[in-house]
Amino acid sequence: MKRIGFIDALRIRGGTLKTRPLRWLDQQTIYVDPGGTGDYTTIQAAIDAVKAGSLVGRVILLAPGTYIENLSFSAFAIAGLTIKGSGQGLTKIQGSVVGAAAVVNITGLCTNMVLNFENIEFEQLSPATNILACNATGVVTANFKDCKFTAQANTDLINWIPGANSTLRIGGSFRGKREYCLCAITIAATAGATQVVYLGDIEVAGALTLNDADLTVIMDNVKVGGNLVVTAVNATNGLELKGCYIVGSVTVTAGQAWWYPDSRADGVYVVAMPNIWRVREPRQTYSTVGNIAL
Repeated sequence: MKRIGFIDALRIRGGTLKTRPLRWLDQQTIYVDPGGTGDYTTIQAAIDAVKAGSLVGRVILLAPGTYIENLSFSAFAIAGLTIKGSGQGLTKIQGSVVGAAAVVNITGLCTNMVLNFENIEFEQLSPATNILACNATGVVTANFKDCKFTAQANTDLINWIPGANSTLRIGGSFRGKREYCLCAITIAATAGATQVVYLGDIEVAGALTLNDADLTVIMDNVKVGGNLVVTAVNATNGLELKGCYIVGSVTVTAGQAWWYPDSRADGVYVVAMPNIWRVREPRQTYSTVGNIAL
């Protein structure tokens, strides 16, 4: 691995351009810089190198800038990869319009895959195309911390259909504030495969749709700008909302939902099952979602 010494991160202070040394890279860290001063010029090349290697717990550190790439994780079985931006608002991954592929695409048999993203803005310019598409088999854990999602159209940005016992976490670091805005989310677990999704300290500008009987979704301080549509969730602990605000209507077709007094909805409730809205105290230990630790 090439050692590049100190990396300079650009910062503007008082109208002048200054630099600040960040850190000395270790053997676990790969530096990506399109300008050619790093180990690789593209994120995908760094991902492929990690997949081909034997080390776990690797970090791919991205130089500031916009990366026009569609990232592919095919049959990826690395138990611990973190892809990290240079700071809030400094690093963007913009999906290529060519081929209309998802910006992050996880496919194949991904045994015990653990994938972390930090401080990255994901942008999809292709209408009706996902930012995150996971259609993998095997256990997948994907964590998005302090990441922003934007799209060309108000469409489904996340399609989560991995293997059994997989986990998806999306959250911010500032407790009590909704720092990041998404468009719309559809979460559909694989039939017969237990899934857990944690959403915390974020804003969903469009609808949130949940549609699998083996799915558990924990929401803490989440604003949904559209409708909350629950086609099916787990019958015992399917949906839990704490400190949430639903701007649109709420429709529950099947499953169990726990609704705390500090959550509210402006629209109408359409509930197909009796006594589905309940208040439960104390909260379960897994329901703290804010300040997600990767």
